[in-house]
Amino acid sequence: MYELVMDEMERHGLKQYEISNYAKPGFESQHNLTYWSNEDYFGFGAGAHGYVDGIRNVNAGPVKHYLELIDQTGFPYKETHQVTKSRANRKEMFLGLRKIEGVKSADFQAKYGAAPEALFFSTVLEDLEEKKRPHCKKMTWGYV
Repeated sequence: MYELVMDEMERHGLKQYEISNYAKPGFESQHNLTYWSNEDYFGFGAGAHGYVDGIRNVNAGPVKHYLELIDQTGFPYKETHQVTKSRANRKEMFLGLRKIEGVKSADFQAKYGAAPEALFFSTVLEDLEEKKRPHCKKMTWGYV
């Protein structure tokens, strides 16, 4: 059934760009791609989440609590925390595997100072490789 749906999507000009999404080329969800690439994004409004410069924020919700918190503190955040480099690079790998393009080793190394193979091979990737799940092709980690 899954392969039938994939074939139909392709037949209608939709390309798979992440594990569960298809789009016409140039119309991919930029919100999703930003999130799956572990890039910065702002959260506006009650209950919204944001991630900027390694700091994750969660806004209060519902609207009443959101507005009360802004009146009291000048900010809408009910939670805020610094994301460690270790947590950020693990999340980047985990989220990046959702994208059809996967995680490019060179990009990962430029961002975190180490290739994913060096950071994860003895733990996460080794376990997954035993189960024949991720593959490294042309120094890009992803599912095939």
